[in-house]
Amino acid sequence: MMVRRPIGCYKHNWDAMQIQAPRNVLAETSIDMWTLSYADDESAKRVLLGQFQDALEANVPCMREDGTMNMVAADGSECGTAIQWCYPFYCLESVYLRHPDRAWLEELYRYLVNYIEWTLRNRRDRDGWIIAKCSWETGMDASRRFLIEQPTGGELIDFIHISELQAAMSHAASVMRRFAEVLGTISDLKRWNDLAETYAQKTRELWFQGWFYDVNARTGRRIIIPGYRPITQVGPIMCGVATPDQTREMIPKMLEYPDREPSWLEWASQVFPYAESMWMAGQREFLSQSLHAIISRVYASMDRRKAEQGEHLGWPGVSCEIWGPKGAYGGEGYGWGATLPAHIIRSLFGFREGTWPVKPWFILGPNLPEPIVSQGKDFFLRNIRYRDMVFDIHYERRAKGYLHVTITRVGSPWSKNVRVMNENGKSINFINTDARLEFDAENHALYRVQL
Repeated sequence: MMVRRPIGCYKHNWDAMQIQAPRNVLAETSIDMWTLSYADDESAKRVLLGQFQDALEANVPCMREDGTMNMVAADGSECGTAIQWCYPFYCLESVYLRHPDRAWLEELYRYLVNYIEWTLRNRRDRDGWIIAKCSWETGMDASRRFLIEQPTGGELIDFIHISELQAAMSHAASVMRRFAEVLGTISDLKRWNDLAETYAQKTRELWFQGWFYDVNARTGRRIIIPGYRPITQVGPIMCGVATPDQTREMIPKMLEYPDREPSWLEWASQVFPYAESMWMAGQREFLSQSLHAIISRVYASMDRRKAEQGEHLGWPGVSCEIWGPKGAYGGEGYGWGATLPAHIIRSLFGFREGTWPVKPWFILGPNLPEPIVSQGKDFFLRNIRYRDMVFDIHYERRAKGYLHVTITRVGSPWSKNVRVMNENGKSINFINTDARLEFDAENHALYRVQL
């Protein structure tokens, strides 16, 4: 529903973010199309590329179809969402790895170069830190972490060194290095390597007592607000910048969010880095429980048969902006409110694209939460598209803590050279019969299917 036809300034299909106030926003387009790509990768790729092709500036400023800029800071700067909000480079790489398309990547690459160069020219302070112009640009409108009163969100907060913003720049440069390797633009490799290392180091400079805290550049002091720790500061884990030791130190605080600060998990834009970071930190079973709680309340509210007075929930059957404690509410027909299927695929069924090099493989990490796996039912994920393949995944409960996995390929058999390995890289026993691949798996464990 968010993919609109070309109109006005938009010469390509574009993501409107929400139905009440349609506009193109880099962050929302990224996470919306990341999700849509699981069902319709061609449409998603066209929209992802089209937003850069139609942008009036390299930073993809938030804009309506008539060219009106929707996000203007107090100093008149026309803003787009910053590089850490909904992690555009993370989304783009995920889409590419599942559906490699060299022509698409070649066209996209030059726009991404321009986007990073614009950021370095316009959002880098004299000490080299990546900054945001205003809290709107960070996506965290009027957040307390920025220390000033913000009646609109357009007030300048460019004196804050935001921890996950440095990590996102490091990650973006790493993605660009991998894209350059695919495209053979060898002359760019050193540039991207250097940039990735520079901002990885800057991120680590913000490490203090087991967490990545922001710094107030006016005073040089860390910003630590008792009882208030933005969940988005887990971003360095998702971006591959946090060291293994740092990740281990962060885990106890990360485990506190669902119970002690659950409001952080009411927003899709914050669930995204939290879920990906928890997965990477090895906290998969806890993640499955947290997602199950969100999914249960959101889908129960969307599936209800009556719109009650006074409940302040969204209309049944429509995705909403906020995944609240009683269900979905806020802006109705909001794109990122429909991104839960991506988390179900990635973090409950545990199907994740293989990373570089480009050789075909994928991760399967069954991660079913106990409240549903204990019911003894079977679980199906149908019509997964991965590169040139289509397959179904079937989980059948066996002994406690174990599942029988069947991956059925549609249209052609599995190669006889396929391998299945556990987390330690050791091959495990499996059955490869024509189009069916079968093996026994432990719930919450990881398996690599090498094609």
